[in-house]
Amino acid sequence: MYMPDFAYHAPQNLDEACTLLAELGSKAIVLAGGTDVLHKMKVGKLAPENLVSLKHLDDLRTIRHEPGRGIVIGALTSHNAIYTSKLLQERFLSLPMAAHTMASNQICNMGTVGGNIVNGVPSADLPPILIALNASIRLVSVKGERTMPLEDFFHGAAETVIAPGELLADITIPDQPTTGSTYMKFACAAPALGRCGGCRLGQGCRRHPGGRTGRPGLCSSYRHAGQGSGRLPAGQKNKRRPVG
Repeated sequence: MYMPDFAYHAPQNLDEACTLLAELGSKAIVLAGGTDVLHKMKVGKLAPENLVSLKHLDDLRTIRHEPGRGIVIGALTSHNAIYTSKLLQERFLSLPMAAHTMASNQICNMGTVGGNIVNGVPSADLPPILIALNASIRLVSVKGERTMPLEDFFHGAAETVIAPGELLADITIPDQPTTGSTYMKFACAAPALGRCGGCRLGQGCRRHPGGRTGRPGLCSSYRHAGQGSGRLPAGQKNKRRPVG
């Protein structure tokens, strides 16, 4: 099926992108990786008058550690970039684990972490892990910027608190004494766009340091988030409990 006609915009920086979105309003849709938007346009589910491409916003395509803040992941970072990131492999292996199983290599080369979050799809892979790791997000617009826990971003299936004209700029995983994290997927179909199913679980564990009241090597607390089993990407409220 042919896509409908539209005007194409490619701003050179974040400020220009925010200005365009403010001017175009509801007539515009943001194009990041395009794996979801272009598919919906081809099958007739979307017919925007304007597409605002973020392809030139390289500042949102990074994974870095900022002392005192944590690991900052730009919203345009691809799934394959997450999978191959040495920083994430060393600190939060659950994210590369999930990125590696999300979809075909072609989709993972184009799909972005920002798109995976903003779509608000209950079966998305990355949100439960990021929620379990206490991640926060930064939203920007011509009115300024705001940050919030990722857990508060979702209101329901495909429903988020992002306002008209806002862009997701980055995700921050705070520095924390987590000693391990893992990811488990219980899928009922081979990974492909629109075919993933089942339940996902992201979990972070803090190891007990030992001492008078504890035994070293045991997991003293954990935080988990699951999805694919409810209307919210974080299926249920996350819990933190002592273990052992």
